[in-house]
Amino acid sequence: MQNLQVLPLGEASFKVIRTRNWLYVDKTRQIHQLLTGGKYYFLSRPRRFGKSLLLSTMNAIFKGKKELFEGLWIGEEERWNWEEYPVILLSFNGVDYRDLGLVEGLKKSLKDIAIEYDLQLEDETVQSQFSELIQKLYAKKGTVAVLIDEYDKPIIDFIDDFPKADANREILKGFFGVLKDLKIMDCLQMVFITGVTKFSKVSIFSDLNNLTDLTLDESTTDLLGITESELKHYFKGYLEVAGKHTNMDEAELLKHIKAWYDGYSWDGEVYVYNPQSLMNFLRKHRFDNYWFQSGTPTFLVKRLKRQKANLGDLENLKVNSQFFNKFELKPSSDKKETLDVQMLLFQTGYLTIKKTDYDKQRRKQNYHLGYPNLEVKGSFLHHLLEVYSNKTAGNLGTALEFLEDALINGDTHEFIEQLKVIFADISHHLLPTLNKKEPTEEDKQDYFKAWEGYFQTVIYLTIKYIGLHIDCEVSKHQGRMDAKIEVDDYLYIIEFKLGGTAKTAMTQIREREYAASFRNASKQIILMGICFDNHKRNVSDWEVEVLSK
Repeated sequence: MQNLQVLPLGEASFKVIRTRNWLYVDKTRQIHQLLTGGKYYFLSRPRRFGKSLLLSTMNAIFKGKKELFEGLWIGEEERWNWEEYPVILLSFNGVDYRDLGLVEGLKKSLKDIAIEYDLQLEDETVQSQFSELIQKLYAKKGTVAVLIDEYDKPIIDFIDDFPKADANREILKGFFGVLKDLKIMDCLQMVFITGVTKFSKVSIFSDLNNLTDLTLDESTTDLLGITESELKHYFKGYLEVAGKHTNMDEAELLKHIKAWYDGYSWDGEVYVYNPQSLMNFLRKHRFDNYWFQSGTPTFLVKRLKRQKANLGDLENLKVNSQFFNKFELKPSSDKKETLDVQMLLFQTGYLTIKKTDYDKQRRKQNYHLGYPNLEVKGSFLHHLLEVYSNKTAGNLGTALEFLEDALINGDTHEFIEQLKVIFADISHHLLPTLNKKEPTEEDKQDYFKAWEGYFQTVIYLTIKYIGLHIDCEVSKHQGRMDAKIEVDDYLYIIEFKLGGTAKTAMTQIREREYAASFRNASKQIILMGICFDNHKRNVSDWEVEVLSK
C-alpha cells in the first residue's frame, strides 16, 4: 500500500491531485476534443461522478498551468498552446444561496471572482454584474472561459418547496441569459455548464438556446466515470491488494466489482464504473453501498409514492428520445408541479441506459432503462421498502431473512407471519386517505385501488429486495394475476384482496385459470389468496392450495 498513489476520494481539485501526486485517471484527450470542437456546452451527470474535477481540470488548462499536465495526454508537445485565459469558475456548491438568497449569493460569488482579478463591480443587478465581470475580464485579459458547476443545485435543494424552486429557476433563467447577449458572446472563449438534472431549454435555458447538450453525446460516453480498461490500467496495484484481502483471483474479483459498481451508460454501448464507489471499495476492500450512502433520495421516494408509480416498470423501462427532453418545472403562475420521476431517476443515476435499438417501422430510436448495478438496485429497493413499511433497516433485516427462507422452503404459514411483521405498526400517515366528505363511487373505487396497490407495492419491494423473482399484474387470457413469485422449487400464484375473504381471492384464481399455463412446470405450484384489512393495516385472512404435479 505504501507504494500506491493516494486515491483522490472526495478531492475535486485538479491542482491538489497533481501537486501531491495522487492517482489521476487521464481524461485530457476527451477534454481536448471538447475544447477544440465547440464553444457552448451543457453536460448532465449524476452526483459524485467527477463533474467538479472535470471543470477544475479545464480551469487549469485555460489558465495555462502546463506544469500540472506533465505526463498527461494533453501535456504532450503541441497538443495545446497553453495560452492563458481569464476564467469565471462558478460552483453552486460554493454559492451561499441558503442564507443569503440566490441573488445575493450570486453577487457575492461574482465579486469574489472580480477581486481575484483586481476588478471592482459597480452595477446593481446580478445579471448586470455578471455581464460587467465578463466584459471587464475580456478588456483586461482577453476572451473568457465560463465554467459553471452544479447549476441546478438551487432548484434541486428546494425540490419539495415548489414556489422556492420555481423562484430560483426564474433567477437562473435571467442569469444564464446574459451569456446569449451579442456583446457578451464576442467576449467568450467557452461556456461549459454541468448539473445533475437537465431542465428543458424553455424552463431554464430559453435565452441560451445555443448550448450543445453532451448528455447523450458519443464524445462524452467515457468522459466521466471509470472504464474497464482504465480500472485495469490505473488501479492495477489496488486490485492486487484487494484480491489478497478478499481471497479472490483477478478474474473473480473483477466480476464482482463489475456487478456491484459498473453499468452506467449514456449510449447503451460504453459502460463506466461509479468512481466514488469503486475507489471506496479499493480502499476498504468491502462490497458496500458507498455512492448511495452519500445522499439518500428521500424526495425521489416521496414522489414515487405520491404519484403511485408502478415500481415494476423501473426494471425495464422503454422510452424514446423525447423522454430525455421533457423534464421541467411549470411556470410559477401554474400551481401544479410537473416532475417526471422516471426522468429524474435517470438523471440522478438510479436508472441508466442498458441498451438501445432502432425501430425501423416507426423510425425512432428506443432506449431501454434499468438499474445500473447491484449497489443501486439493492440500496434503492431497501430505501423504498423502509419508507413504504415505516421500518428501519434493523427491524426489517430479520423479517426479510425469515420470509426468504419461508418462500424457498414452501412454508406458506411462515411467509404470512413475516408479512404481518413487515406490515405491523404501519403509520396511517403513510397510507391512502379519502378526504372528501361526500365521495363519489369513482372516488371510493380509486381509494380502494390505492389501498390494494399499497399492499401489493410493499410485497413487491420485499420480494425484489431479497433477490427473488416476482412479477406483478401479469396478463392472462382471463384477467390479470396480481403476483407470481418464483424460487428454485416453488411457483407462487397470488391474488390480493382488500377486505372480504381469502376464499373470494382463491375463487378468482381458479375461475380465471391463472395456473393453467404453468401446469407443465417442474416446480411445485402454490396458489395463495391474501386479504388485507385497511383498518388494521395488515393481513386479515389467507388461504393456500398446493396443486398436484
